[in-house]
Amino acid sequence: MKTSGTLALLGALAAPAVAQTAPAPAPTAAKAAEAAVRTAVEHYLTGHATGDGKHYAMVFHPESRLYWISGDTLATRTSADYIAGSSGQAAPDEAQRVRRIVMMDVTGDAAVAKVELDYPGTLITDYFTLLKVGGEWKIMNKIFTRETLSAEVVAVLPQWLTGCWEMRAGNRKTIEKWSPPTAAGAMTGSSRSVTGSILGESEQLWLKVERGRLIYTARPSGQAEASFTATAISDSGFTVTNPEHDFPQKIAYTRRGADSLIAHVEGPGRAFDVPMKRFSCSL
Repeated sequence: MKTSGTLALLGALAAPAVAQTAPAPAPTAAKAAEAAVRTAVEHYLTGHATGDGKHYAMVFHPESRLYWISGDTLATRTSADYIAGSSGQAAPDEAQRVRRIVMMDVTGDAAVAKVELDYPGTLITDYFTLLKVGGEWKIMNKIFTRETLSAEVVAVLPQWLTGCWEMRAGNRKTIEKWSPPTAAGAMTGSSRSVTGSILGESEQLWLKVERGRLIYTARPSGQAEASFTATAISDSGFTVTNPEHDFPQKIAYTRRGADSLIAHVEGPGRAFDVPMKRFSCSL
């Protein structure tokens, strides 16, 4: 398993920049298929963001259906009915809504995907089956579940982390951004390194409450994501661990006043601290 991007990104600050001259490999057929499936699923996400049913119509097959459990009973409707129910406009709380593609698996002309719709007070999880029909990927069926999370669960999230943070070392810097927590129990973040004007590594980050536990997930560009579970949470910070990961196995964020923090990174044979300062930026 490769090093998590959080640590690859931060650890790179201590090492001299190395020029990368090797050309990027040509995309394989598998990667092209995955990209096409992702594009199809993103039409669905755009439909949610805009309320415009035409985006759903682009990806749902005319014969597709939706299934869910209402009480203890199976409920279903056609995708045509679902599309017809589109509001035609974005939700009033759209700025607080977060959507993400959690998983995709593609084999030949068949695929599955998992999507999370993280809305204030509600977390909706969608599962799709897709087929490549007439050269286009279409959603054939959707099943979903809805979960309402309490304010007590949301309170587990480190709201103080919201905002923009940076570390500078010579002409290199790391910038980390975190969105405000949603009532559904999640925060989204991003991290990137910059040397001079050259953008280096980047990654997507998530903090999420799952079954009462705080989960920290990092997905570096070009690498698999890694998740860490909280072992300590307080008003001054939190610690997450994953003993099965190669490096890091432990990450801790500790507040140092209102505008500074220290990220402690630890793994077999290596540990270091990354001091960061808050700065003003748009999220």
